[in-house]
Amino acid sequence: MTDLKTGHDILYFEDLQIGQTLKSDTYKVTKEEVIEYANKYDPQPMHTDPEWAEHEGPFGTLIASGWLTASMTMRLFVGLAPNITNGLLGRMINKMEWPRPTYPGDEIYVTCKIEDMRPSSSKPHLGIVRTTNITYNQNDEEVQRAEIVMMLTRRPSE
Repeated sequence: MTDLKTGHDILYFEDLQIGQTLKSDTYKVTKEEVIEYANKYDPQPMHTDPEWAEHEGPFGTLIASGWLTASMTMRLFVGLAPNITNGLLGRMINKMEWPRPTYPGDEIYVTCKIEDMRPSSSKPHLGIVRTTNITYNQNDEEVQRAEIVMMLTRRPSE
């Protein structure tokens, strides 16, 4: 893994490089947030009802909504480069998959590999970056994989 060490207070498109891989801190998933999120946004019993999930659910226990995993991943992803100027401007998700569930008690982390970069042809003040973001649990098993395209501000010419 490569650390993002640029020496700049604010990070721009030009501070990143193809092949660079960043790794986030970890985040512990709680039963309470799994249920709270699902009750609000994905009210299915495998996410909201521990008793039902244990006896009738497809995994024999409560699991997090994939959308909660995506939200937690986004939080960890933003923490990878908090000094990106003007934020990470999402353009599209080419692909997102959840190869295994996220469970209450899991400790997840994210890696972000920069696959491709190019200046925007229509917005010269922006650069286009394509990444592969993988969210892992504490056993280094993938719980989410996404190919993301985003825009970042380019360094102003001096």
